[in-house]
Amino acid sequence: MIIDAKKLILIYIIALIVVLWISGIIPKQIGKVFAINYVNKNYPSKNLDFLNIDYSPIHNSYFVSFKDVEGRVYNFELCSRYFPITIWFDPFNYIEG
Repeated sequence: MIIDAKKLILIYIIALIVVLWISGIIPKQIGKVFAINYVNKNYPSKNLDFLNIDYSPIHNSYFVSFKDVEGRVYNFELCSRYFPITIWFDPFNYIEG
């Protein structure tokens, strides 16, 4: 009986994780942490503060906004809907022309 209860609890936990992942709650947090670490590692002198992260179904990616001390907002694009760890657009590496 105890083994069955443990299996049932494990199934509930796995189901909860799957629901949170598919609904976008977990990927949004993964993208937020990844983007903050990326900005802090690559642009520490710019003093960027995290504003928000939004999923765009049109682009099938996340847009992460940061604000500098002068009030300018910079948007980074993260790819992969369920595991957003790829920077698709970096405004500081953008080449015009």
